Amino acid sequence: MQDKAYARRHSKAAAISRMFLTLSRIMSRTYPHQKNVGQLLPEILIIMACRVNDERKRPPASFSQIARITGMPRTNVRRLMPSLIAAGVLEKSGSGYIGSPAYIRSRINARYFRRVLIAVQRCARELEALEK
Repeated sequence: MQDKAYARRHSKAAAISRMFLTLSRIMSRTYPHQKNVGQLLPEILIIMACRVNDERKRPPASFSQIARITGMPRTNVRRLMPSLIAAGVLEKSGSGYIGSPAYIRSRINARYFRRVLIAVQRCARELEALEK
């Protein structure tokens, strides 16, 4: 019984790993800053935190809120924010930060985003099949 549980848990972890690796490759190729994935990850986490915050209709996210959501030190969030604003990905709004509506509008039909959706959907199907 334990071997089956282990195999299922391992397969779930592999499905999530495949998805994450695919997303990392897609983002590193399409992100406005030409950096490697290791350099991009903190910036991508900040962007994701702001997007989630925006989608939940919360007030613009502060450095402290973004740090708490991402698990990053507040100083790192503060240091990375100017380049994200300069790239047009995020915007200052009052005392916090939001995802740039113009950035999203300019990428509504972006091919890379379709590839992201496919990777997430594939992972969801694999995980669902493992639950049966």
